[in-house]
Amino acid sequence: MALASITALVLLIVTILFTGFAIFSFGRALYITKNKSYLHIFAGVVLGFFASIFSSIANFYPNEEIYKGTVVIFVILANVCFSLSLFSFFNGLIFIKEDKLPIFSYISALAIGSIAVLTTNINSSNLLYNTFYSVWNVNYSSTSFMIVSIITQIIIITYFVLYLNIKIQKLKNYKRADISFVAILCLALWMLSTYFIELRALRFFLFPVSFGLFGLAVFLDPLNLLVTNELPSEIILVTKYGQPMLRYNVQNKRIDRNIAEVRLLIAGNKVISDTVKEDESPINLIMRNREAKIIELNNFYIISIGTKINNNVVSAIRTAFRDFESKTDLEYVTSSSVLNESDETLFTNIFSEHLIRIDGRKTN
Repeated sequence: MALASITALVLLIVTILFTGFAIFSFGRALYITKNKSYLHIFAGVVLGFFASIFSSIANFYPNEEIYKGTVVIFVILANVCFSLSLFSFFNGLIFIKEDKLPIFSYISALAIGSIAVLTTNINSSNLLYNTFYSVWNVNYSSTSFMIVSIITQIIIITYFVLYLNIKIQKLKNYKRADISFVAILCLALWMLSTYFIELRALRFFLFPVSFGLFGLAVFLDPLNLLVTNELPSEIILVTKYGQPMLRYNVQNKRIDRNIAEVRLLIAGNKVISDTVKEDESPINLIMRNREAKIIELNNFYIISIGTKINNNVVSAIRTAFRDFESKTDLEYVTSSSVLNESDETLFTNIFSEHLIRIDGRKTN
């Protein structure tokens, strides 16, 4: 192999630093939040890492006829990984917004799967070498590839816009600088740069840099990409023995001292559990168009009540309790059925702050 070009070496370093950091950050965010959408995004980042690595390896080869067959193989591997990476990342954003994978996801899967298959066609792959940047590019002459590629990008950009709409509303509510918008811009430029030959070399770097910025965003705030239109109306802290300790009214931001209804709810939940003879309590209860979701934590439960309690709300509650637990000592709870005054204040402040971090509701 000839001496590696500077471009290939820089791309390899950028990939390892930026995408490697993103893998760590999303792995950490997945561990903290337990959110399924981050699993999809994590898989997308890992695939993106391999895509950029394959691109780097291809660009280490000089512009000589003897190497073109090997270069084509690495470029095809890179493009397949790019396609699958984008699909997995895209699915993660769909899961965040919809709390499930709707038909829209399967349409995009079909389109991106078609691209992945078409990129493996060596006969339609026109290998080009950019002597100015010392990088390899592939143009696909297949008409079907162009049609499917355009359709795929329209689908992805459309859903990016829908996600950004609620994400921008969250930014208005939370009023904090958000680096993920820069990451989204970089990813959009990466997608659009395929139509501009002059930017082909730049797009090699836009992909790992965008993932690195996403990684930085969730490293600073594990809830960064999560957003919801539905927040719970109440949060109830319960001991592992079923003793209610605190009832927090999220809408009014105050503690409700009336816990008689809570005891009735817990008793009803126990009756249902005993009736169906399950070892674990039901996770969800639906009552008068309200949903009560029971979230199991370390030695505690939190009952979250609202119109709809989705995965993003559950992740915010898990993350909030993790922060709350790290800032106080709850060992005294074993001999007491109430939180002390300072812990009550700490609880309400932390949970209010974490819920607003995912709040994408429109406010008047």
